[in-house]
Amino acid sequence: MFDAFINTLFEFRWLALVVLPVGLVGLPVALSLGDGLAWRQRRLRFFGIFYGMGHREALWLASGLVRLLFVLSVFAFAVRMTPALTIFYVLVTLLAIFLCLNPRRFLLDLVNAAVAYVALLVGNILMGYNYEVNGDPRYVVVYVLLAVFVVFYTAYHYLKSISDELQVKVGKVSPTAHTNLIVQEEAPDA
Repeated sequence: MFDAFINTLFEFRWLALVVLPVGLVGLPVALSLGDGLAWRQRRLRFFGIFYGMGHREALWLASGLVRLLFVLSVFAFAVRMTPALTIFYVLVTLLAIFLCLNPRRFLLDLVNAAVAYVALLVGNILMGYNYEVNGDPRYVVVYVLLAVFVVFYTAYHYLKSISDELQVKVGKVSPTAHTNLIVQEEAPDA
């Protein structure tokens, strides 16, 4: 039982090779960019995503990022989709979909996740055929083109859902709250 658990965790080693550097580089960069922010700086727009974010929103944002990194790493390391990886993808996708902050995007997110998963399977078939039967470099080119398309497709829909959520947030902010922030910024320090 314990050996099966360790072997299953070992299947995710390639995901750790992508997630750890992203986290180890992203955290210091975010901390350095967050130092000394003022309301009129352009970099505040990025941090505005996190303004007033609750636990549910943060988990939704994180699950979408994990799904994006999962797709990227599967294609980057040409990983064969095993049942454990499929279950992981489905769980992360279901988490992101059920935490979906915009109910109108629920069906769209479900379709996008299915398209990405089918593309992962097609990539597995291409690389499996290339390794076992043919060895033709043209299949590798098709695989790389498929990988680039699917990673950009997944990233686009992830960023689009964040953009839609920000539009909803902007719609909820009253004009007086926005005016109060600007007035506070322009007030001279006493």
